[in-house]
Parts: sequence; structure tokens; C-alpha cells
Amino acid sequence: MNKKLLRIFNDDQKDRRNPMIRNDASLLTKNDRERRRVVQGLIRTGKLVSAKDYYHAAMIVQHGGSILDSVKAVRFSKISHELGYKKALAFYATCLDRLLLKRGKKQKFGTQSWKKDASSKWVLSPIDSRTTDKERQQFDIAPLKELEDRIKKRNRESGNKKI
Repeated sequence: MNKKLLRIFNDDQKDRRNPMIRNDASLLTKNDRERRRVVQGLIRTGKLVSAKDYYHAAMIVQHGGSILDSVKAVRFSKISHELGYKKALAFYATCLDRLLLKRGKKQKFGTQSWKKDASSKWVLSPIDSRTTDKERQQFDIAPLKELEDRIKKRNRESGNKKI
């Protein structure tokens, strides 16, 4: 496993848990851009070798806003799973849903939700109705009803918070 990649993956995850950074879009964007630059260098020099390397790279590049970033995240998460990292399968589904939405299509699995603004409720992004719960299960994704219930719970919990 590539130790440099592991370090920047851990930094990426720390940023997302730190409210000061998570809520500062310019700082988070700057940090994400730098991490993606490092990942690109590691890819160019052939430094991604293990299933976890590809998973970590997918996690980092999927934070980019471009369609190309999402394409890379889908590809890297797929490679990670093919190399034996089980956790990458559900992440592949998540990355694929993001890519489809960025392309103006409906998501396949139902992993993505959004809010119009801070006072709005969470809603699931449009989902392709042809996807079955059996397909979701094959990718370690919960059934649609459970995904919908999670959104309802999230909205109830966010409505109970005092400002």
C-alpha cells in the first residue's frame, strides 16, 4: 500500500470531519485540489498498486467537481473491487450515481440526495426506476424503501436541532 496516498486519504477524511474546514468551501476546495494533484502524480508514476490504493485514489478524486473526476472515481473504485477490496463495491455504486447525475441522467442505485438550500428538506436525487432492489443488493446498497426512510429520518433529525 502506498503510504503517501494513505496519508492524503486520511487528511481528506479528517477535513470532512472537521467542521471548521468542512464549512469553509474555499479551504476544502483548495485542499481537495492539491490532493487530486498528488494522486495524478502517483498515477503517472505507476505508484497505485494495491486494491486499497485504488480505493483511496477513488475517494480523493470523487471530491472533484468535474465529470472527468467522477469518471476516474468510477474507474478506480471498480479496479479496487476487482483487486479484492470488498468495500469498494458500494463505493463504485455511489461514484456511478454521482457521475450519472453530473451527466444530467437519473442515478441508478439511489445513493445521492440533496437540499435546495439550508432550510430545505433532503430529497433523493432522481432514480432510474428500472433498477431493482436485487441489483442494489448485488452492490451492497440498501433497498429503495430503506434509502427513502433514511432521508425521512435525516429530515426529522435535522428538524429537531436547535440553532
